[in-house]
Amino acid sequence: MRFYSDIPDLHIIRQRAVGNRIDHFELCVFDENGEVETEDKEIIRQLINIYRHDEVGTKKVEKVKIEKIKTFECKKCGEKVDNAGLLMAHYKTIHPKPKKK
Repeated sequence: MRFYSDIPDLHIIRQRAVGNRIDHFELCVFDENGEVETEDKEIIRQLINIYRHDEVGTKKVEKVKIEKIKTFECKKCGEKVDNAGLLMAHYKTIHPKPKKK
């Protein structure tokens, strides 16, 4: 995978506890263009949620988030709205409850 950073020549340092001491080690280094390419699964696992990335040899495809719009329907007249608050307002204005005496 190829990862992209906004900072060129970025060194990614990780630390690991060994007994009573902590060892620091360099995970990877981004080049002068802010890119690093790796097939190491451990590096991919640590970088995939932090940096922009794409598969090697493929074009970067942006994910399109599709939201399913939930609709609410009036039980009395069948009017459809996309918000529960609008449905409540519809019931209150169009189908008011009879006033008790």
